[in-house]
Amino acid sequence: MLDYMPRLASAYRLDMESVVLYIGRGAEANDSGLYQVHGIDGNPGLAWRYRVLRLWETPADALLALTPVAPLALVGLMRMANPEAT
Repeated sequence: MLDYMPRLASAYRLDMESVVLYIGRGAEANDSGLYQVHGIDGNPGLAWRYRVLRLWETPADALLALTPVAPLALVGLMRMANPEAT
């Protein structure tokens, strides 16, 4: 899987972004958005950067503005300035 996504993005000339969604308040508060596996010499042999989204901190309007529309089931877990309108 690690090799498949970059090849697909390259073949279709697409930008790619990895994202991790946390839905529970306070979940993985220290996640830096970097995953590394060290080789036998102690240096990173594999490094992967990703964006961390904590849904309870994210405005619902930001999710609804995505195209195509993001999963609506997640909206209820997000911060809403005006819940009735959202």
